[in-house]
Amino acid sequence: MTFGCRSNNRTYVNEPENFADAPPLQFALRELRYLIERPRFWIGMLAVIAILAVAAPFNTGDVLGFPGLLTYWGAITVSTFFLAMLVSAGVGQWATRHGAPELLAWLIGGAASSIPVFALVSTVNALVMGFSKPVAAAWFGFYLNVLAISMAVSIIYYLAQMGRGSRPEVPPMSAAVEIDPFLARLPKEIGADLISLQAQDHYLKVTTTRGNAMILMRLSDAEKELSGAEGLRVHRSWWVSRKHVTDLSRDQNRPILTMSDGQTVPVSRTYLRSVRDALER
Repeated sequence: MTFGCRSNNRTYVNEPENFADAPPLQFALRELRYLIERPRFWIGMLAVIAILAVAAPFNTGDVLGFPGLLTYWGAITVSTFFLAMLVSAGVGQWATRHGAPELLAWLIGGAASSIPVFALVSTVNALVMGFSKPVAAAWFGFYLNVLAISMAVSIIYYLAQMGRGSRPEVPPMSAAVEIDPFLARLPKEIGADLISLQAQDHYLKVTTTRGNAMILMRLSDAEKELSGAEGLRVHRSWWVSRKHVTDLSRDQNRPILTMSDGQTVPVSRTYLRSVRDALER
């Protein structure tokens, strides 16, 4: 479902992407993109690969030299992480949409990811180390190890992503002292003159007069931190700055706000009265 709004003969399309309505695959891909774009993730990944290559666990040093160990553990670490992340995030999002608490959802996702990871590692080991007659007890023990690691990684990632979105503090503005906790989450390059916030999955698209950025935060939490700002909630997926609203109109009998940067924002019936009151002040 989309909101189509016409203004000055230009069509704007705003998709209400509340995270609860987003497909699990979309959420999983967004999580992967978040990680891929961060240098610290790749530094950590390279460090893990180097440690595993030097330590040569599971008797891999008996079969492979150091170059082979780097290649083997590099391929295993990268492929299993991204496979597990894709599966656990997607399944976890599905579980969340069906009422599971967030931590439980991540654990369910971690358990689900252990199956394809086990299959992948077993296949790689068979190709690299050579095929051998499977022993049921050994395979089961190996799977339990994979399951335990997958669950542990899910818990660690859950705890880490709870604090994600924090940014270096930006210089406080005299007109926005009360909302410093929120402004501190924003990249300095987009400034602190807020125009709008839009919920997209677990993220917020923050638009300012200097650009936009995605941060990991719920709109309801952002609204609490912005209680001292001159803004208001206008939709389940939108918060806007009062001073950047230029017009309240209707398109196909749907109320919309036009913002100072030209974007149009849908106004739901729930918030329409409060929006009108705020604009009349």
